[in-house]
Amino acid sequence: MFTQEVAVVVRATLAAIVVVLLIRKYWRESRIDDFRHRLFVLRADLFDYALSGEIGFRDPAYTMLRESLNSILRFAHKITLTRCLVITVFSRPIQNSGFVERHVREWSDALNAIESDAARERVEKIHEQALLEVGRHMILGQLPLVLLLSNMLLMHALWEWFRGFLLAKARIVEVEARHSRQIPARA
Repeated sequence: MFTQEVAVVVRATLAAIVVVLLIRKYWRESRIDDFRHRLFVLRADLFDYALSGEIGFRDPAYTMLRESLNSILRFAHKITLTRCLVITVFSRPIQNSGFVERHVREWSDALNAIESDAARERVEKIHEQALLEVGRHMILGQLPLVLLLSNMLLMHALWEWFRGFLLAKARIVEVEARHSRQIPARA
């Protein structure tokens, strides 16, 4: 009897592990494919906009944005929240070199070089959408972490509410006890 129960538990555990591994593998691949698809749509939108003649294919803002989108597409499978945090923490030499500031300045100069306000806004919107997609990809890629943190925040909020509720009840009991001692009992 005991060995049958152990066998059932072992089989169920192995089946659960296999299911979790399959879901994780295919969910990750599907998430990366979806991320790349959304970036391809943005890149196609940028190309179509340049094809319409509103900006030139040799315009610095167009080439910078297209190269950025191509880089993100190429390394989409390597873009994770964990890597971003590690790079942020350990990239002091890069930050001190002024690389980021130069890149931001070059992007700003390229945007400002676009003569048409409408074209500038359209290119800037595509850029912002790409950044939002990267952020969305990184956060949804860490879904277990997001769920854990949100549950921790929820539990903390519930605990604080419960603690306040208990303290309020304790004060009421304390006031009632003081009040009952001050009023003489009637016969």
